[in-house]
Amino acid sequence: MIREDEKEVIKEEERLEERLLKGSPAEAREADNVEEEGEGEGGEEAGEEGAEGEGEGRQEVEEAPQEELDAKPPLQGARQSQEAQSSALEAAEKETEMKAEDLHIGKGAEDMVKAVRVLQRFYRFKKYRWFDLGRKTHPVQLPEHPGDQQIPVGIQSGRDPVTAWHDALRASRISEGDGSGEPNRIAIALSYLSEVGRFAAACRAAAVLAVHEVLLHPYGMDTQKHSKHHGPDSPREDGDRFKPPQLVTKDDPLWPLVRPRFDGDRVYVHDSIVLTVIGGNSHESSQEFAWRLYQHDVKGFQALADAISSNSQSHHWALPVAVLVDYLGFRVLCRPQILAIGDPPAEMVLGPFAEAEVAYGAPGDLPELWREATSSIDAAQQEQATNPVAYPGDSAENRWRQQLQTRSRAQFASLVLHEWDRRHPELRQELAEMASDLGLQGYPVCLMSDLPKPLASTSLLRLRSHSIPGARDPENPEGEELHFRSPAEVLPPEINLDPKPNNSRIVDPVKRLRREALWSLSVPPLPPTHAVTAAANVGQRVSSEPLKDVSNRAERELPQQVLDRISSEGPPLDSRGWTEVLHASGVNIRHMSRVASLASSSAAASLHREALARSAKWLLRKRLWKKKPWATVAPQVIHEVHMGPERTAALEVLKIFNLVLGSGADSENFWEQQLVPEAARRFGFAAKQLQRHHVKPHALFQAMEHHCRVKFELDAVSRPFFRAGYPNPLKEEDLALFTSSTLQPYFPHLAAMKDHWIRRLEHYDAVDEESRQIRDHLLQEPSFQGFWPDVRIICSRGEEWSAAVSAPTKHTRENRWDRVFQVLKLQLTFARAIGDSPAAVGGILQGIAVALLEMAKQSAEKPEKPDELDEIATAMQSRGPKADQTCLKKALWAADAATKMLPSTISSWWAQLAALEAEWLLEKHVEAHSRVQRLQTDWDRFCPDQPVLMLRLEGTAARLYAQQGDWASAAMHTERCCALAERAFGRTHGATIALRAPLGDAWSRREDWDKAVAAYQEAYSVAQVCSDEKTTGRLAFELAQVLFFKGDLTGAKGFAEDAVKLLIPLELGRSSGQLSGTSFEALTLLSKVYEDLCQRFLELHETEQAEVSPAMLQALVSKAIKCFETVLKNLPASEQAPRRAGVMSRAAQIVQSVLRLKVMGLGDSEYSVLVDAVEELLLHASVSETASALQRAMSQTRGVRQLQPRAETRAVAEAALRPVELEHAEEVPVKLMELFEEVAREALINGIPPSNWFDHMVRVVAEGFAGAPVPGDATYLATIQMLELCRFFGNAARVIMCATSSSQ
Repeated sequence: MIREDEKEVIKEEERLEERLLKGSPAEAREADNVEEEGEGEGGEEAGEEGAEGEGEGRQEVEEAPQEELDAKPPLQGARQSQEAQSSALEAAEKETEMKAEDLHIGKGAEDMVKAVRVLQRFYRFKKYRWFDLGRKTHPVQLPEHPGDQQIPVGIQSGRDPVTAWHDALRASRISEGDGSGEPNRIAIALSYLSEVGRFAAACRAAAVLAVHEVLLHPYGMDTQKHSKHHGPDSPREDGDRFKPPQLVTKDDPLWPLVRPRFDGDRVYVHDSIVLTVIGGNSHESSQEFAWRLYQHDVKGFQALADAISSNSQSHHWALPVAVLVDYLGFRVLCRPQILAIGDPPAEMVLGPFAEAEVAYGAPGDLPELWREATSSIDAAQQEQATNPVAYPGDSAENRWRQQLQTRSRAQFASLVLHEWDRRHPELRQELAEMASDLGLQGYPVCLMSDLPKPLASTSLLRLRSHSIPGARDPENPEGEELHFRSPAEVLPPEINLDPKPNNSRIVDPVKRLRREALWSLSVPPLPPTHAVTAAANVGQRVSSEPLKDVSNRAERELPQQVLDRISSEGPPLDSRGWTEVLHASGVNIRHMSRVASLASSSAAASLHREALARSAKWLLRKRLWKKKPWATVAPQVIHEVHMGPERTAALEVLKIFNLVLGSGADSENFWEQQLVPEAARRFGFAAKQLQRHHVKPHALFQAMEHHCRVKFELDAVSRPFFRAGYPNPLKEEDLALFTSSTLQPYFPHLAAMKDHWIRRLEHYDAVDEESRQIRDHLLQEPSFQGFWPDVRIICSRGEEWSAAVSAPTKHTRENRWDRVFQVLKLQLTFARAIGDSPAAVGGILQGIAVALLEMAKQSAEKPEKPDELDEIATAMQSRGPKADQTCLKKALWAADAATKMLPSTISSWWAQLAALEAEWLLEKHVEAHSRVQRLQTDWDRFCPDQPVLMLRLEGTAARLYAQQGDWASAAMHTERCCALAERAFGRTHGATIALRAPLGDAWSRREDWDKAVAAYQEAYSVAQVCSDEKTTGRLAFELAQVLFFKGDLTGAKGFAEDAVKLLIPLELGRSSGQLSGTSFEALTLLSKVYEDLCQRFLELHETEQAEVSPAMLQALVSKAIKCFETVLKNLPASEQAPRRAGVMSRAAQIVQSVLRLKVMGLGDSEYSVLVDAVEELLLHASVSETASALQRAMSQTRGVRQLQPRAETRAVAEAALRPVELEHAEEVPVKLMELFEEVAREALINGIPPSNWFDHMVRVVAEGFAGAPVPGDATYLATIQMLELCRFFGNAARVIMCATSSSQ
């Protein structure tokens, strides 16, 4: 619940936000000057020119004179100084009286929303303008990334050269107070993420250099050569700035500070970055185990970084920062160097018991307590033997020793931990909060590990680096930092619920649950390892049942959550999307077969393709792990020595791709003997689900590109895959060189890398003659072809990032697309600051394109008067909505920018659909048609097994044609939607049934009634089979409506009755007895059908085409009256009053229909009474008003003339009741209009039905006149009103004649 004070804060934020968005006070003027300067100072004109330049007038823009471009500088706002930004922000805060604590982000959902609003306010004062209409050639300019121009360098003046990056990252977290003395959380977050982005860019470059250093000496190097090339005396260039990555060997003094996990790992140091090239041991199974263990280290670092950021406010904690780089078949873990030679060794504060016996620790740390407890037991036992009555003392230490005397040696672990808790109360509290955030029991360290004995597990270390102020004083707590080491076992393990005979292990230490799974399942705290649960018999009160229960629930519940997520957010578009969806739902990739077993055929096909692509990746890795330098002890192959490792890796990639995508016996054998068995073993699919003929080759090619971290040239995707006669569709020249503007973002700083290697090879020439010979014969400049460095950044992105990521979903549900746009721009700022991949940035731009399109459509002109809805709707259907042209142009540019950054057209499908609609609304129909054709071609090539994507495209086209009023084209595209939906979901799925209704609507608007009826009948019959009463009732109403417009009243009557029978009980059971929506409209339609049927029967009887039974007609009239009066009873309040003068309200129209039916159903007796009353008036007619009225009546009746009193008066009375031929058939006299409104008010206010009012009038007339008729008398007024009704409706005589003729 939100407290009252929090509500006031939120309201104040909303008021501030509205002022900033609408531009009423000074903040809005400042924000407009900053954010919309292109649209302000001549911006509209510049924008229109820019729009013309981005379409048909592109050539004109290119030929524009330079003076015209210089006259309107588009980046004036973006180049303002930082001081102006700060002053604008401070002025806005002072003017709105914002408190400093508003910038602090809380943990709750309300605080998260509040954080987003603060972020939005902060953004509006940033000088980024990425959608500038004045910029004609490049209207979309992304926020600058710190590593875009050149490789960032950590070693700079003022920084320690050994720990430069660690110092820079730590300094970026230090909060600098603003004028009020409070830290600005948002500025700190951006500063920290920007520094992490610089570090990641430096790590990517350093990892590529380190990998090529490994390739440079694939067969080892003796100590003398190593010292020449990598040692401290190796040559340097350019004023001590150039030096290759330094290989750290076991003889190096730095080795104890950067020691890796495995013997096969190679460690380099470059620019204060420690680079671990993961190698594992000698054989491939250990290699895969090493890769997976390091991957869990990375996951643990990420989890701990988020936990520390959320729970710890102390600067003693070092936020884990790491970068994982996959390149050329290698995996490199990059971390900032923390310790230098001469620094004190790391102290274990808390960690595994097995390591505590030999680890170094300060007094009070676990190693010292463990050794002290061990020695205390021996000393206490000896003292007990020599002096059994000795008093131990009252201190806590003495009581602890006394407890150790009474416990067995196997049970004192709990006493040691209890003593550690007592000596570290503050640290214990912080660790408990982190463990709670991670969902762990105890602490976020591993006390008993599941890993093999030599491998280190999660522990907490205390470091005193010389770069930390106060580190020289061992007694100064400010000079220390707390670090987590090897956090592979932070997350709980996954229990093998059904171990196979050849693998009887219950727990595999490299198979663990994901954090998202723990969040999704809302489980209680779990033990971090299974070994802790196995120690229950030695005093640990921990059970393995929670782990088994969570593993079981994850297997049963998480796959369905994936499908629910896909249903709400749309299907993933590529391999990256599937990885994100599975991981966000807590499903490990190895369990994708569980998701596929529940998914639709299209989703299952995508998962089958993912399994094959990932299996091909592992087969490629296994091939490389059998060669040098990927395996340190692999055998030497002569021809590979002469080719070089880089070309060897490229040829292996081509072999894998050609075996998977080629044709011939070799390809078929590879599928049958290697690829399919590997996919079935790793992911649990059946072999028959992965057969070659089920797979779309071009989509598989793109998935393999993504997973193998390989890039081919753009035209390689058009190669003849799976085609007979093409066993090797891909050639070596198809591998990308990353020189084009499209592929360059995948390999930044390529030019700098090549320049480095030119110097590196020159370095060989400067060493000795032997090195020059190797340089001339074997060593060549790297080609950097095909493989690109894929970077995964591990750091704490903060609550501000989480707020910016989670807010778009909330705003989308609320249809607040302006907020979605603002928050997505924040995401773009953060993503560019940290240096996310091009695909991640493209995904954000794709969302921005959709948000801009929706904003443009929301700004379309809306009708001001409700009575003009029909006219304006007709106009909109013929011309389309008048959307905001500026937003449409921005949406188009953002969509095109997203397409360039995403891997393929399919990956940017939603952006393409937004661009299509934007072009259509901009009346660029030729470009829109061309885009539709391109999308259809790409869909046919890459994903014809994904009908949902084409369904969205066809649906968009159908909607656009409908807005234009081209109902034939709209119906054609809607019919395609129906076929695609039936293929994707099945004939009986709700989506398939729902699409039949728009198809029928399109045909009905084109007045092709037969096709409309066929579409509705198809949907109606399927809905009946599915037993969906609500859908069946709605479709029955639609079908009845079409039949009614067609003129088939008999058919409409049956379906309208079905709709009423199905919908009204559902509506009454859900609401408080009031009808609304479709049920109300169905009842209204049924009333009209009954009324028209009555009129049709009378017409048929009058033309002697059919014999009409009065009883049947009376029954039909009675049903129609009951329906109309029920409609009147449930009429909405907005339709009870007249819309404007001279137009009847809907209530009056219902009264008119009821009275028409009552007149139509008059019997012999009622009609005779009415004739008698009129005759009585005729007999007493004089010069009064009655005479004039009767004179008018007789004069308007053809062939009637006034007779003498009592002479043929009855004939005259009957003639007076006959209908009057009005000049306009639909025109209602003013008096009757007033009468209908009055009767309607009586029915709505007093609950008197119109039929009761009519019966009352008949009774009054039947009572007769007490004397001579007097104007104003009740009988007189009733007679006149009945006379007017009969003359207006004109059906009473027909009914009587029908009754008379039938009786005769």
